Amino acid sequence: LPARTTQDGIYVLSAAFQDITGQGATAYNGAVSWGATSSSSPMRMSVGEDSKVYVCDWSDAHPGVWVMDPASPSSAFKPVFDGLTKATNGLSTFNGVNIHGSISHCYSMGTGDNTRLYTFDEDYVNETATNAGNLLQYNIGTLSSPYQSAPTVIYNDILNGNLQQNFNSCIAPDTRGGWWISQYRAADAATIPSLIHVNTSGLVDFNSGNTPTLIENSYHGGMAVNAEGTKLAMGCSNELKIFDVKFNEAGIPALTKLHSIKPALGVNTTGLSFDRAGNIYAVSYSDKRLGVWALPKANNSFTTPAPSAQKIMVVISDIKEITDPSELVNVYPNPAVDYINIESKGVEIESYTLYNLKGQLLFNELIINNRTKLSTGMLQPGVYVLKIKTAAGIAVKRIIKK
Repeated sequence: LPARTTQDGIYVLSAAFQDITGQGATAYNGAVSWGATSSSSPMRMSVGEDSKVYVCDWSDAHPGVWVMDPASPSSAFKPVFDGLTKATNGLSTFNGVNIHGSISHCYSMGTGDNTRLYTFDEDYVNETATNAGNLLQYNIGTLSSPYQSAPTVIYNDILNGNLQQNFNSCIAPDTRGGWWISQYRAADAATIPSLIHVNTSGLVDFNSGNTPTLIENSYHGGMAVNAEGTKLAMGCSNELKIFDVKFNEAGIPALTKLHSIKPALGVNTTGLSFDRAGNIYAVSYSDKRLGVWALPKANNSFTTPAPSAQKIMVVISDIKEITDPSELVNVYPNPAVDYINIESKGVEIESYTLYNLKGQLLFNELIINNRTKLSTGMLQPGVYVLKIKTAAGIAVKRIIKK
């Protein structure tokens, strides 16, 4: 591909790396005054369930998150936060209340009024989260006006031993209600690890530094998890490591290295992302390159998910596969608050998927067992469709989240 002299902002490419909008070397900057002298302005981006692009800024001079509409890439980006008082370290307040600081990564879930923004924040503290380096949640909804309220602390670093000290970090949901958090480390150590997993209670139950030969280092903190939550990628020293993710019955994860891509793009892998087909994309901070790799798979094909209306038809079709779903599996408690137990009756559970009533896929996990636990803590109250594949057929249950 021809090289470009890039600028601060967003570049739009097809899956074949084609310049499909004809922007050339000119970035879509959203009419935002990004910090021209700062390599962390803008920093990283993610695509939300609402198909919007969320761009974060890790610089002290220009911290925050902006939202781009990919259907109109040349339009101005909408600021999530505005009208705040900013300190020199990036900590921004409204009427004396801390709102956010410098943000190294962000992730969006939900749509419409239920849209939630998650950030890894270098500066934010409050009366209980007294250390910087926390994972925060903002219920931004439709963002009809800038967000000016204190967030909910999802991961409180001080309660977990002050593990986050570099702050060049990536975050990714585990599809079970917990989170993965990486950070830039030249050498993995239990006191300041390259990677942790945070459960639904906000407590660390996996620390890569306890097995320092697993990841070894995480130059610039690049990390991603696939849509199913079954694979995790880490950017290491000129190497991409792809891990298999397995959770035991207690919900504690374990990583097993599947693939090593070496040499990769250079020592500083800033960003990683899986597409829905399972391909892995990487960007290098120092070498300023973008690359994509197709991982080995038995079936080298992918079916793009259907529109919501067609997904609902698929769910109805699955219900007809068995006469009485309760003969295969038991799901309880239902209604649920924090979790749901899924137990089979004499057959192995192979996988489960959870949909909302719009037919949108929320969770998807492969299991070879006769029981598992599905975290519902991050779901909004309402009705959901749970599809459970067993060795004897497919059961579909309607569950209620209180």
